Amino acid sequence: MAKLAGGATINQKATDMSPLGKVILINLGVLLAYMVVIFSVSMALGRNDAGITFGLIGLVASAIHALVALILAIINFSRQNTTQGAGFIISFAVVLLIGVSACFGGLAMSSGMNFH
Repeated sequence: MAKLAGGATINQKATDMSPLGKVILINLGVLLAYMVVIFSVSMALGRNDAGITFGLIGLVASAIHALVALILAIINFSRQNTTQGAGFIISFAVVLLIGVSACFGGLAMSSGMNFH
């Protein structure tokens, strides 16, 4: 087993992660997973509108993901679980920022939009 600074092993560092970090990391992983799937399916269709398909479906998926994160944040705050609630609030903002940016990028590349 590999040792890290301070004598901890890699497995110990993974389990010692704060709940805030776990929530954010899991949400980013989920975002990456469904964006890769949506992009792959859009490209596999082989049509000229793959970027539009990716942009629109990705936008809806990101919006649903962000809404679920916001609802989970409210639930966690109401149950006095502020650490996980804060993780979901940060995840809400990050999912909106990254998800919407990726979708606009897909739309811009496919339709020749110019944003400057």
